Amino acid sequence: MLTIHRTTIVGQCPHGGGDVYKAEFITGKYEFVAVERIQEEIDKLTQAPIYQETLTQLLANRLDCKVKTYGIHGKFETECEADPEEQ
Repeated sequence: MLTIHRTTIVGQCPHGGGDVYKAEFITGKYEFVAVERIQEEIDKLTQAPIYQETLTQLLANRLDCKVKTYGIHGKFETECEADPEEQ
């Protein structure tokens, strides 16, 4: 079974200003990630300014699932997709 959790993340770019990202957390056939755990990791990682690319990869690593984020930075729409890195 494939599960996709979706949420909105409010963070801050290191270059100033607040950022809002749409995010998807995609689990595979035998994986499970509780939404409470997803929110806990989001809260930890957004306490300080962080780049969208870094946030996406760290969430994938910590939650061991594919993560996609979508954000707008000035005139650019940015989509990041990350799989967990092998440790």
